[in-house]
Amino acid sequence: MKCLYDYTKDVKYKSFEQLVNNSLINLGFNINIFGTKLLKDLVLYSYFNQDYDIYFDKIVLEFFEYNSIKNISVNTASHRICYAIQNINNKMFKDNFYMIFNVEYDYYFRTPKNLLILFINILNSK
Repeated sequence: MKCLYDYTKDVKYKSFEQLVNNSLINLGFNINIFGTKLLKDLVLYSYFNQDYDIYFDKIVLEFFEYNSIKNISVNTASHRICYAIQNINNKMFKDNFYMIFNVEYDYYFRTPKNLLILFINILNSK
């Protein structure tokens, strides 16, 4: 399956990867947790494939198929990302949320799908 995710030497990808990584750190995510790394990869994958019809499980499945990942299920990946979201520094998340997303913080945004959409919107505006 050919896709636009083949970007590893692209300067635009590197800058976007740095932007997403720094934003996750500023939001209080622990970058050593697998769910945080997976969320970052899903954001970049969705953006570069211009996936505007966001079904979280579908995107995770496509990402796993593209990277030939067979040792983890979509359900487990969702749980790992939820674990990463639950273990963020709440004060940092609330304080830096508006600075990063330019949207007032609401608990509604603390889901994997909503965070994915917010990050894609940031990358689309760059």
